[in-house]
Amino acid sequence: MHDRAVRRLRFRGLGGRVGRGDLAGAARLALVSGVAQLHPEDAMLEAMLRGWRAQQAARGLRGDTIATREGLVRRFGAFAGEYPWQWSAGHMDEWSLHLTAEEHLAPSTIRAYQCTLRQFTEFTDRPRERPPRPASCLLGASRTG
Repeated sequence: MHDRAVRRLRFRGLGGRVGRGDLAGAARLALVSGVAQLHPEDAMLEAMLRGWRAQQAARGLRGDTIATREGLVRRFGAFAGEYPWQWSAGHMDEWSLHLTAEEHLAPSTIRAYQCTLRQFTEFTDRPRERPPRPASCLLGASRTG
């Protein structure tokens, strides 16, 4: 059903019909082709966050929810001192320990933070032609496949 809805889209712009790669959050819509970036890593991070914001807005999430999630991603990035494509499980472990031992946050709060970061990384890593996977963090199950 989703495929038929995508095929029915006949919007014009950016040189033609809108396809799967042009849906909300597509990197092609966030980065300008043929422009040399002064700080390409920062530009890529901002494009990733813009895309994620657009994708969440397209799903009907409220602006304050989106802003809170983006703030969390930025805080984790500052803590790790790395860009998202350089994050590792070790960064998450250190951050989770910091939140537990130094910030004294509840395990449920830390788990919610981890799920938000997982949603962001799944958004940025998922090819657009593959359907989204279930939010395992909400179901409590581990992801397979």
